[in-house]
Amino acid sequence: MIDAPRRRREPRRPAPPVKPELAGLTKATRALLRDVAERSLDSLGVKNTSAFIEAEMLRQLVALDAAIPGAPNRDTLLRAALEHTLNQAP
Repeated sequence: MIDAPRRRREPRRPAPPVKPELAGLTKATRALLRDVAERSLDSLGVKNTSAFIEAEMLRQLVALDAAIPGAPNRDTLLRAALEHTLNQAP
């Protein structure tokens, strides 16, 4: 117990709210979109991606959304496009 680190006394901060554009996506699609955004930021040499990840997710979503027709299966098509993007990136 002596070697145990001190406990934090301040309350945990709540998670930041999800942007409306991202909130409409399934968790699986948001996870893929995050992966694509992180890979994009990594390829640009960004070291601390956490500060830019949500903006990059939105940028990637807008770019992919433009190529996907407004269809009832939009999430499925978007997920397929994200998986394709991940498979193409080095």
